[in-house]
Amino acid sequence: MSPVTSVSNCFAAVAASFSFLAMILALPGLQMHTVDALSVVKSPFESGYSHGCNDAGITDFSDRYINQPGKGSSFHTEEFMRGYDTGYNACS
Repeated sequence: MSPVTSVSNCFAAVAASFSFLAMILALPGLQMHTVDALSVVKSPFESGYSHGCNDAGITDFSDRYINQPGKGSSFHTEEFMRGYDTGYNACS
């Protein structure tokens, strides 16, 4: 195989990988969070659980995620809120 062909195949593989990733990220119900330059996809339940668990350790109610403007229960799905409540209770 010539060097030109192998480079072309490499570019094709990278393009296909990005296309697949874009398709996966477009699925409904998934949220994307960037952590230390690594991309992690969490479900709404997992995201809610993390926020709930974090909030359980915050004593000042006004500092909790769920009490921030635009972050209350009316701004989240039922699945997120189930995760939030589960995480809050597990970490309290």
